[in-house]
Amino acid sequence: MVGAAGGALFVWNAAGDLAATTWLRAAAVALLVLTVGAALVARRGRGGGGAAPPRSALRTYGWSVTLMAVAIVVGARAWVALDLEAVVLPWVVLVVGAHFLPFARAFGAPVFTRLGGLLVLVGGAGAVAAGLGVGDAAPVAGLLAGLALLASCLTAEVRGHDPGPAGAAT
Repeated sequence: MVGAAGGALFVWNAAGDLAATTWLRAAAVALLVLTVGAALVARRGRGGGGAAPPRSALRTYGWSVTLMAVAIVVGARAWVALDLEAVVLPWVVLVVGAHFLPFARAFGAPVFTRLGGLLVLVGGAGAVAAGLGVGDAAPVAGLLAGLALLASCLTAEVRGHDPGPAGAAT
């Protein structure tokens, strides 16, 4: 559910800078509600969470989340100091994507490689475009990242996958 909430926040935040704010935010809320509903139905049908992940996987998770938080804060401050505030949101997208990559091996879930790789590409492209002054590059990167997270989480819940310590929405 963490990934779905993060996806909705990406869309909510990014939509404020785009012309179609209301319907984008409504779509994010609808996808979040669908994901939560699918998760509740799927978990009830599965009858529990299954086997706990190995300690090494949980360590990988902990380090990845910690390094992500540090990289977001340090990077955001650096971009602002360089007078490149428009790069901050794409930077966050890139770092969030990178934090998923170690999960693929740790949890034996290749979905994290695909999701992480997609977010790294979207964030990187958005950062370059925003740095070059392309007007809507940052909010578009945030919007695409949010929709990718929401779609990935919803798909995982509907299919009944539970790859990480917080489910597919890690």
